[in-house]
Amino acid sequence: MKVIIAPDKLRGSLTSKEAAHVISQAVLSVHPDAQIMQLPLADGGEGTLDSISAHLPTSEIQTIASDPLFQPVSCVYRISRATAYIEMAQASGLWRVLDPYRNPKYTTSLGTGELVKHAIEHGCNEIYLGIGGSATNDAGMGFAKAIGYRFLNRNALELKPIGDSLAHVEHIEPPKENLLRNVKLWIASDVNNPLTGVKGATNVYGPQKGASMEIASELESGMIRFANVVKAFAGADFSTLPGAGAAGGLGFGAMVFGGGTLLSGIEFVLQVSDIDRHLASSDLVITAEGKVDTQSFSGKVLEGLLKRCTHYRVPLWSFAGKVDYSDSHPFLSLHSFGSKALNMADSMQNAADYLFATVQQALEESRSEKQV
Repeated sequence: MKVIIAPDKLRGSLTSKEAAHVISQAVLSVHPDAQIMQLPLADGGEGTLDSISAHLPTSEIQTIASDPLFQPVSCVYRISRATAYIEMAQASGLWRVLDPYRNPKYTTSLGTGELVKHAIEHGCNEIYLGIGGSATNDAGMGFAKAIGYRFLNRNALELKPIGDSLAHVEHIEPPKENLLRNVKLWIASDVNNPLTGVKGATNVYGPQKGASMEIASELESGMIRFANVVKAFAGADFSTLPGAGAAGGLGFGAMVFGGGTLLSGIEFVLQVSDIDRHLASSDLVITAEGKVDTQSFSGKVLEGLLKRCTHYRVPLWSFAGKVDYSDSHPFLSLHSFGSKALNMADSMQNAADYLFATVQQALEESRSEKQV
């Protein structure tokens, strides 16, 4: 029996590597002779660096960058030869901001741009930037500021690169030297939202970053105005492109100011993992994540795996703390390990134990059914 174990992170509980280890132990407890292939995954957001390091020989680079509130923090990214792998959440992630201080009017993607600049200055000419889990809603102003752009108001004064400044940009001053001129920037995203509108960055993701309805309305107006200024500056409208609204609009900013190309985060990680080479000879794929809902089938790990498992006709078992999804798929089986817990806090704190027990139970039941 060959089993591919390919979990996402369980935010607040287990990394993808930790989840893969737990699931492996559960499989071996029922099938001691199973051939196991651990392929921890991510979709471009938090955990992408962990996944990359599990599949590629890379070196960790440590540096200092600005957090979402402009405070210096220690960050890491990874390099392989002249290619850098950077995770936005390292510097600009929501996890960097305590609940009382979460307000996307005042957060910045500056630190992410500083990581990109650091990689370029250290010889990298190709960069994969995973964007997701952000605390920001600045349309990439901070990112652009780090690589030399200046944003000026009607009085020709430079604006702070935060969401609140979007409505006041009158003029964009490009850098004297384009740092990314000879650099290929790939933007790995897990969402396809445009920059503005009902499905845009602010309206969909602003509330989870601390935006009230009033703040979201202000930010949306600023985004629309900023997009028009950028359109005049760039000579093209990037705001409607799928993924422009990713990470508070960093998808938009990285395309416009960094010349970046958007790609599917999960497709990129699956390619790096070389999962196709293993699927054709596998009997089962097991994945895990914190929650399964409709968003899990919109550019996330589960959707990417299900497409491949369907193609290779391999069963996919998904284990999640919470399952809020009822549609059926012929090759997908959903399991909730959170149902064993007393409450949400218990489920998160003891996720490893509940995940192990649920995987073990599902495998034992499956074995019993085959023996009947």
